[in-house]
Amino acid sequence: MEVLEYEIDTSPEIIADYAKLLIEMRSGKDLLVHIFGQPHARVLSIEDALVYYRLKRFIESGDLFFHRIFIGEGPKSNRSIKLNNAILSKIPPIYKAEFDGIGDYDGIAEWFVPITFETDPISICQDSINLDPRWAPLEVGSTDFETTFFHLLGTGILARWPYDDFNITIIHLPRAHQIYDEMNRR
Repeated sequence: MEVLEYEIDTSPEIIADYAKLLIEMRSGKDLLVHIFGQPHARVLSIEDALVYYRLKRFIESGDLFFHRIFIGEGPKSNRSIKLNNAILSKIPPIYKAEFDGIGDYDGIAEWFVPITFETDPISICQDSINLDPRWAPLEVGSTDFETTFFHLLGTGILARWPYDDFNITIIHLPRAHQIYDEMNRR
């Protein structure tokens, strides 16, 4: 990963910070880890820590917002299209989610009324925004941290339904295009 190599070349001490973060990520104590990524059939890597660090910086800067939709059940494998759609059909009627498991994302999640996004997906928070009805790409089960990162930079929004999570978490990066431009100017 070029970014990681550049950061190590310019600040060699940063590798220790990423290593500490990787240990924290592997502990399983941080809910955000599996919301942002669940790599398929591999152990979390130092590259995952780099991307996770950048996603956490979006939260710390107040740029990332979350909306959680309780479903009551986690997703099944990608081959279980009918079963996943049966589970998704249980969401409240102001939402709709469909799973197909193919393409650049696994499906879509949409809402039909304005919904509130908060800066902390877990606890009560101070900052929130409302977002008018629209749709978001849906990533189900395993996904790489980079996939989440690039969805957010590309579209500003992503719905995640990780394995073992009874919620869909819609992640919104309102300044996605501005952040993307800033990153490319460096």
